Amino acid sequence: MRHFINTLAAAALTVTAAQAAPLVIEADTTLAGHHQGSIVIAADGVTLDCDGHMVQGDDTEAIGIDVRGHDVTLVRCTVDRFTENGIAARDVDRLTLNQVGASRTDIGVRIDRGEGHVIDRAYVTTSRQALWANDFRDSAFRGITADTMSGHGIVLHRAVDSELSDSLVLRAGGWGVVLWQGFRTTLRAVEVNEGANRGIYVGATAATRIEDCVTRWNGHNGIGLHRTTLATAVGNQSSGNGKRGINVSQSTTATLEGNATAANAEAGFGVWQSAVVQGAGNNSTDEAPLHLEGALRPDLGELGAAE
Repeated sequence: MRHFINTLAAAALTVTAAQAAPLVIEADTTLAGHHQGSIVIAADGVTLDCDGHMVQGDDTEAIGIDVRGHDVTLVRCTVDRFTENGIAARDVDRLTLNQVGASRTDIGVRIDRGEGHVIDRAYVTTSRQALWANDFRDSAFRGITADTMSGHGIVLHRAVDSELSDSLVLRAGGWGVVLWQGFRTTLRAVEVNEGANRGIYVGATAATRIEDCVTRWNGHNGIGLHRTTLATAVGNQSSGNGKRGINVSQSTTATLEGNATAANAEAGFGVWQSAVVQGAGNNSTDEAPLHLEGALRPDLGELGAAE
């Protein structure tokens, strides 16, 4: 994977805020000031360094930064007031986003297909969704903050061999994090607080791993595994949620190890119509330990509070 995060080509362009939108970029570029209107990255191997300046819309243009080339890097870019996406990439590979932000748009960052994508620190606020990524593989998203989304916080659809880590979702109007139809994908050290519905929802996946995540004060289940196969939840904490801390439904061969739940409204752990749910070292405090629906009982060991 090629990276252009810190070094720009000697022939890089300098752009002023006075240039009219849309700005089409085909070489490494540094913004010298705020830019009014859309930017299109139209070539492969390009770095756009916004140098902390804003790409500003007026609530009429659809996309703030539209990436159309492979091996593109965006650094220190903040995008505001575009109707569809702050940053968008479709059918490209190896997009790298470093220290980017988006606000007042429908989806802050949208990635549609491709492989080898990297997000390293992104902040999205006052939008409908922070990140929507679809049909991608071999990608790593870390350090994403989704603050006050009217819909879901982070949505990963058909993710393969990828990871979301060290991220925070606050006050989502829907679900905090959604992983749907993924394969061999990991959620690690993700925190979801005060969402209106589910904290972390993993559905129709195989070989998913949820590790060291925290879900607190969400309106529904803290962590939900639905129609999964070979899912593993390890070292997670789930407390104060509106229903169950960790719930497994219509799944098979799920492993829960070393998870801690506390003060969830209905139960710490829930199992519904799921075969072969096993694990050990799980703890439940100040709540009903287990809510079971269906004839198949899980083998989770003792669910008493940790001493």
